[in-house]
Amino acid sequence: MMQHADVDQGRICRSQPFFFTAIIHTSPLEGEPEPMQATQKFKVLIVEDDRWSRELMSEWVSLREELELQGLAASALEALDLMREKEASEGQGYDLILLDINLPGMSGLEFLEQVEELPFIIFTTAHEQFAVQAYEIGVLDYLLKPIEQARFDRAIDRF
Repeated sequence: MMQHADVDQGRICRSQPFFFTAIIHTSPLEGEPEPMQATQKFKVLIVEDDRWSRELMSEWVSLREELELQGLAASALEALDLMREKEASEGQGYDLILLDINLPGMSGLEFLEQVEELPFIIFTTAHEQFAVQAYEIGVLDYLLKPIEQARFDRAIDRF
């Protein structure tokens, strides 16, 4: 709380409000390093067997400045291969996986059991019955199809 003061011949007395101006410099002082800029984008893998849904989510990811689509897979097995290749070539995996549950060959839930280090996961599915199990695994969000872009954006904002 600001105290009341009066300036009387160079002295401050506690009777009247006083005002002052503070100049704050936002640039670093000479010799100090520049602050780091958040330019690194989060690497996204979309695992979706429906081509139309895959393309739509790809478009939505491309609209988000903080995201970079680095992989598309139509099945869990294809996604596992992409993850292994990325880890082997770059030494790091994906930051976020948009994952359908009902996939050919292996479900999204079975897929997660195969992944050693889980990135953030957002499930995209038409099936409500897996929501509790998904949250027990620790998914970031659970999007029910058909997904609207506003709902997609809210899920990404949680990331």
